[in-house]
Amino acid sequence: MLSQDDVPRVRDRLHAWLREPEHESDEPGFSCAAAREEVLERGGALDPRQYVKPLPDETPPAAGRDVSRTLDELDARHMMASASSTGS
Repeated sequence: MLSQDDVPRVRDRLHAWLREPEHESDEPGFSCAAAREEVLERGGALDPRQYVKPLPDETPPAAGRDVSRTLDELDARHMMASASSTGS
């Protein structure tokens, strides 16, 4: 979740990138401008942890779970709960 302090940082990074997309606008530990090809190489994953470089004193976080898989699991749980509540 973004803090109130993060909102202007995100805005400023976006505006800097829009003005000069070729200019290095990444901020370790906070932002990364990933090329479309890079995103496609990662299977279309949009998890920022896969792109944002950690700060020098940070350990890189593990990649997040596949969102599609998580949503499928949640749908299956919901369908099981609905079926048991209706007696089907």
